[in-house]
Amino acid sequence: MKVDEPFDSSRKSIEPPEGLEFKIAALEHVRELVEIMRERNPEISYETMDKKIRREINLNENDPFYWLYVSILDGKVVALCRFFHSTGIPSEKKKYPSPEGWYGMGTLVAKGYRRQGIARFIFGERIKILKGLKADRLFSIVDRNNLASMRMHQKFGFREIALGKGFLHLSFEETEGVLFEVKVSDYA
Repeated sequence: MKVDEPFDSSRKSIEPPEGLEFKIAALEHVRELVEIMRERNPEISYETMDKKIRREINLNENDPFYWLYVSILDGKVVALCRFFHSTGIPSEKKKYPSPEGWYGMGTLVAKGYRRQGIARFIFGERIKILKGLKADRLFSIVDRNNLASMRMHQKFGFREIALGKGFLHLSFEETEGVLFEVKVSDYA
């Protein structure tokens, strides 16, 4: 079970801090990425998470359909995001029918940096990259009980297109997932 802070509609985020950077993840970021990932998944060992992050960074270099990015503030990794094209997932791993296209997944902001506009910043930077790749849509899959993520997706103009027990390779045993879609061209 993923751990997250409860949704609090009275707390509003502010504008992103000056000097916030958006870069492709590199090996020098592994330790900080593992720490951020373990905030959300404390049951996964450091060693397992380290191996996973290193594999993802390797994909950055070898797979044109998978990207792991970081946001850096004052030299510290404060957030991460992933995006990938569904054609990069082997057909035997796809458990559920889903539209072909780009998927934005795993936007995580370190606990001490939430509500500072960093997720909004990441979203904008990811859209810029997708426009450069000539993408027309961006999909996202969210646990429907993750109210903070649900609200964020709605604020960014995503619309719900399906509910289900899973999409692509992701399963939701205890709840349902929501498949969202947004048109990349809707952003300047």
